[in-house]
Amino acid sequence: MHSFLYNVAKTYYENIVNNNDNDIRFSDIAFIFPNKRSGLFFKKELKNIATQNIFLPQIFDINSIVLKNSNKVIASDIELLLTLYEAYSEIKGEENKIEELHKFTNLGFSLIKDFDEIDKYLIDTDIFFKNIEDLQDLKKVDYLSEEQKKAIKNFFNFDTDKEINKNYFSLWKILNELYNNYKNRLRVAGKAYYGMLFRDYVENLKSPIFNDTLLSEYKRVVFVGFNFLTKSEEEIFKFFNNNKIGDYYFDYPEIYKQQDFFNTTITINYDKNTKLFKSRYHFDQESDTRCPSIDVYNTSTQSGQIHIANQLLSNIEQENESDLSDTAVLLPNEGILTSLLEYIPIDLKRLNITMGYPLDISILSGLINDITSMQLNVREDEKTKEISYNYKEVMSIISNQYIKQNATDICNRLTSGILRNNYIWITKNNIKELTKGLAENSLITKLFLLDNEPEKICSTKEFTDYIHNIIDILLSLYEEFEENVDEKSDTVSDVTAHSQYENIDSNFLTQYQMYLNQLNDYIKDFEGEIDLKTFCSFLSHLTSNLKVQLYGEPLKGLQIMGMLESRLIDFKNMIIIGFNDENLPGITTSSSSIIPYILRKAYNLPTFEQHNAIYAYNFFRTIYRADKVSCIYNSEAAISQYYYIFKYIIPQIYNKFELRHFSEKTTTITNTTGISTEDNNITIKKNEDI
Repeated sequence: MHSFLYNVAKTYYENIVNNNDNDIRFSDIAFIFPNKRSGLFFKKELKNIATQNIFLPQIFDINSIVLKNSNKVIASDIELLLTLYEAYSEIKGEENKIEELHKFTNLGFSLIKDFDEIDKYLIDTDIFFKNIEDLQDLKKVDYLSEEQKKAIKNFFNFDTDKEINKNYFSLWKILNELYNNYKNRLRVAGKAYYGMLFRDYVENLKSPIFNDTLLSEYKRVVFVGFNFLTKSEEEIFKFFNNNKIGDYYFDYPEIYKQQDFFNTTITINYDKNTKLFKSRYHFDQESDTRCPSIDVYNTSTQSGQIHIANQLLSNIEQENESDLSDTAVLLPNEGILTSLLEYIPIDLKRLNITMGYPLDISILSGLINDITSMQLNVREDEKTKEISYNYKEVMSIISNQYIKQNATDICNRLTSGILRNNYIWITKNNIKELTKGLAENSLITKLFLLDNEPEKICSTKEFTDYIHNIIDILLSLYEEFEENVDEKSDTVSDVTAHSQYENIDSNFLTQYQMYLNQLNDYIKDFEGEIDLKTFCSFLSHLTSNLKVQLYGEPLKGLQIMGMLESRLIDFKNMIIIGFNDENLPGITTSSSSIIPYILRKAYNLPTFEQHNAIYAYNFFRTIYRADKVSCIYNSEAAISQYYYIFKYIIPQIYNKFELRHFSEKTTTITNTTGISTEDNNITIKKNEDI
């Protein structure tokens, strides 16, 4: 079965080459995709199909279109938070205080997300926020999760539900002013968020004097693979449709028309999109209800899931003569990534990662926390003024992957020396004595301030300079590593695996440094010196809400990605790790929003039903064209409440569609073969009667 992108590319190639459409050429066409990744795969399919020379069309993702028609740049998450807090402080008539900013963080990120959605769905904010005052149910905060209540309590500094009702409602009363102040500040700074750009772009399309770049540069604008449209996307589609140059191709195989089986939201969405926006060329989706061979593996630990995935990859690699370009590992829970990379087969020729990875669970975050703790807890001798560090924090730092792999001999010497001498507090002289005879290492020197520059970290500026120095050294070490890798032969088996680690590490370090710079620049405007402990606490809290975006080469080798990154892309072999309901679709849907469910429904903002429908759509379209799908889930008793997807959904797939093979296996790890499985519960094989 061909991929959806192949079918679209083939349809267009045949019609353009055969000159079926008034001499239009590929150079006259712009193709628009939901994301950049799917556009690259489309270009690959078009190149493979072409039997004669053609000029490749222009390919964009929808975000780049609105950005192209704006003079604004996208603000980072930290810039958005700091701008929102400034607007809030001005409205409340309060001075900027980092202590208040610290408490504002969780609430601020929720408001940022809500404002982005409000703009993408073109909500009339004057009416929307005015209706809040008339919504009596808002005065009852029963709809708030415990996590939300905790965030609000921390910010407003009160405890009882009665006070939550009073103060939370008072927040809603200023939201319209806050929203407008926030956006005005961003405009003045030449910054924006994507929702803001989408709203501006739609408003501009209504103006007769607006010169849209797509409309002026291309004869045809083709939208490919969109499904759940926001209101702004729908208006953009209508604009090009009304101007007679729009063309639309939706990935809705026959299975999505099964309204008795699929989520009603999916089928309603399918009917709406296909009626409003037609395909210019005849485009047949697959009419059969084919599904792949599915194996479901259960094991009681996360490490067990990783081992199973590792063995499955090795089997696929052997079957395909080391070619894994048609294989993808999907991670509904991004936190599994680092564990997966530790056990991935080291002889993989190419390994590419594309996903957002939470900074707070990264190895870097652990290192920064340990370094911060060490510097905050230093002990200074009253007489000699000598500085000493607690052994627990030192041991944790020198065992961290970032430090140990770049100063292995020194870390080993320090570890054995600390244990041998039973040190509780370790002075700089102790460190120098224990490492005597070893080559000086700039990373260790800066970590423990062995050069006494400064003697002790006392201010926020000294702390940020200190962290910058450490990150700069690590980045320079990784640059040296990359240069050495380039000189090595491709036959060195561990080069690829190590290169992936270094690329990820470098990405983490660079983005963390950027966050630190932005925060450091911002706090210069605060009155008076900020307490170091308060600053460090806020920095840790702030980065816990951020993700680092990892990007790999999408067209070659094994692909590791999050669920949403797999949109529109089809693979023959799929391995899904962490296939539990807590991860897919997730049990905390919309928990970060402060907009009540009743208002979301009334104004057609996304709700948990749509969230679940989007995940259902992406899941079924992902497995629909695969040959073999392996789902690995955690069967630990503590999370048995999340079995629903396995015990009910998969058997329903079998009953409804032509599933070639389905089995569930209980899996154990062995020392010899890696994994051992035995069939459990269900095994279904096709025969002449079925």
